[in-house]
Amino acid sequence: MAYAVANGHIHIYEYLRDKVSQEISTETLREAAKNGHLDILLYLLKHHIINISIDQVAQWGSLDVVKYLHQQSNVECTEQAIDNAVFCVKFLLTHRNESFTYRALYDAAYNDPRIVIARGTLELLKYLIEEYGVELSNLQRRQYSYKVFPIDVASKYGHLKMIQFLHDNGYRDCSTRAMKWAAYNGYLDIVKWLHLNTTINATHKALDYAVGNGHMNIVEYLEKHCNVEFSEDAVNYAAQNGNLNVIKFLIEQHVNCSTKAMDGSAKYGHLDVIQYLHENRLGGCTFFAMDKAASNGHLHVVKYLHTNRNEGCSSSAIYGAASGGHLNVVKFLYKNYTNLFSISILNEAVSAAALGGHLDIVKYLYENVSDYVLSMDEVAEKGNFNLLQYLHEKHPDGFTIDAMDLAANKGHLHIVKFLHDYRSEGCTTKAMDNAASHGHLDLVKFLHENRTEGCTTEAMDIAAQNGHIDIVIYLHENRTEGCTYYSLLAAARSGHLNVVQFLYENRTKLNKYVDSAMAYAVVNGHIHIYEYLRDKVSQEISTETLREAAKNGHLDIL
Repeated sequence: MAYAVANGHIHIYEYLRDKVSQEISTETLREAAKNGHLDILLYLLKHHIINISIDQVAQWGSLDVVKYLHQQSNVECTEQAIDNAVFCVKFLLTHRNESFTYRALYDAAYNDPRIVIARGTLELLKYLIEEYGVELSNLQRRQYSYKVFPIDVASKYGHLKMIQFLHDNGYRDCSTRAMKWAAYNGYLDIVKWLHLNTTINATHKALDYAVGNGHMNIVEYLEKHCNVEFSEDAVNYAAQNGNLNVIKFLIEQHVNCSTKAMDGSAKYGHLDVIQYLHENRLGGCTFFAMDKAASNGHLHVVKYLHTNRNEGCSSSAIYGAASGGHLNVVKFLYKNYTNLFSISILNEAVSAAALGGHLDIVKYLYENVSDYVLSMDEVAEKGNFNLLQYLHEKHPDGFTIDAMDLAANKGHLHIVKFLHDYRSEGCTTKAMDNAASHGHLDLVKFLHENRTEGCTTEAMDIAAQNGHIDIVIYLHENRTEGCTYYSLLAAARSGHLNVVQFLYENRTKLNKYVDSAMAYAVVNGHIHIYEYLRDKVSQEISTETLREAAKNGHLDIL
């Protein structure tokens, strides 16, 4: 489902959404924004499936979504939104009341793809200078952590024009990181420019990074024009990247290497590098080599190290392999290093495999590990039905009353049904309370119709707060717990007009709190709720309420 969301396939998301065990991650949403699939972000927002802030969306560079969130009067942002936005910044400066800090200029100096879609930063910097009178001299007085300057970061991401603009307009602070990062990423033009136009000197790090990543044109330039020599890290970096020809070149230059070379190449599965280093007795390795190879599923590397080296591995090897779902590696390690792994270590490996949903590994280890009881509650919360069913049959002693509560909280109806049918632990009122608060109507109905634990007033209160009108109506019509005044106030504060209307018309005991509800609506800029409630209140709007509305930037309601 994450792939479907990241690539904008709404129809696939709709098919899979009731079959998954986890909420959509922030990383998945960021990928969807990065890939330009703003339609699916808007879909998820409008259907109350996700809750993201303007700060986050501005950081991703999704202008259309920023506009949508801005139009929702209950959505706030901080000055961080302005700071993080790059090509969204013009819209935010025009439409929001929050100011920006000089962090905005710092961010304008680079195109970190994790923060923005890679375009428009130089234009933004010029815009801030021209429209807001920002002076570059202020950047020179800014003390950044670790002495990382905008030119350093612009060098890292290859923005020569940005570097030249900063330099030509009086901003010239930079550090050796600029040269190091440019060399690491292969930006020869920036390496040359920094060498010719700044006073920074290249260090061995720049040379090591360049050769480690195979940027031989930069290596040639640095050797010719800068007084630098390789360190043993050069071989280590090349080994991690699997550049065997570069390693041979460095060895011919009499450059030493350390155990980090073979450890790093093992981590990334570069068997040819490992064989060369081993056969030429270069550097050796530590047990980290097999640990990392096992964790990443490189069985061919694990076998080679087992046959040809004597460093072995640690308990992290089988734990990492189990956590990563690498059954073939788990089998090999268990067969060949049985004496190394204690029962407690194997128990941890089973837990890691279970939480990762790797049923095949759980089965294999359960057949070999005795006296182990896994907590089924976490498995229920994850929503892994096949694993839960297996553990129920083989080791039924690991369930507690929390299992159904946690499954209901995450919306796993199939898990709740299974626990109801085959287990006796039951649940608490938290099950329906949490299901209601998260909008899981099907679960609320099932629990009401099949369980006796019931719920508390928190069910309707939080459902109202989150705008789940269908659940509010269902609880009102089918349950007797009711709600508290919080439901009306929270719905008004959050801007859910349909909920406010329903509560006012059907929960008449709450009507004495209408004055407070309208105050919350005004403070949070919800004109539509104010218009609905204004003829139903007994008091005028207080000066304090108006002051809070102004403080929150809701000048439209004033």
